[in-house]
Amino acid sequence: MRRLTFSLLVAAGTIVVAATSFAAETPEEAVRAFYSDRQSRGLASVPDHLHPEALAAFREMLLPPFEEMATPNAKQMLSLFGPNATTETVRNLSPAEFMRTFLSLADRQLGLRSIQFRSVEVLGSVQEGPVTHVVVRSGVSSKGVTVATMEVVSVKKDGTQWRLLLSSYLEGVAIAIRGEAESRK
Repeated sequence: MRRLTFSLLVAAGTIVVAATSFAAETPEEAVRAFYSDRQSRGLASVPDHLHPEALAAFREMLLPPFEEMATPNAKQMLSLFGPNATTETVRNLSPAEFMRTFLSLADRQLGLRSIQFRSVEVLGSVQEGPVTHVVVRSGVSSKGVTVATMEVVSVKKDGTQWRLLLSSYLEGVAIAIRGEAESRK
């Protein structure tokens, strides 16, 4: 169970670099806006930047472990959503609130607020149909350690705003979490 809980929290952490938007006019501006907002507001800001399709997909990928686990494990998993959470209350959360609650826990449990973006450089973008892939190099530091990362952030318009799509890495982590939950049945 600890491994499953840890996997859920790692999944939450990986989404940190994969969000974007507010009223940005270009995909590149949307990516820059995300990093700025993430820096100032933390993980709780992530759902504000995701495309509605991504929010729904995140919820659909991670909700089944909460609904399908045996009773003792389900209670422990549900506690991630608060002391009074039930399978029904978690199921009834909107996709944005499901993610916000989940990521806020990750922020508290893993100390992800200590992650600081020291530099963000948009290197370019490639359009693929309605989706634009933005390549970003960032300097990320936490607790005295700084690393350079390269990310591809995929965005898609929602009305007039550019918003994030889930990364394939996060989708893979969610599949692994579901597989582990199913093996515990």
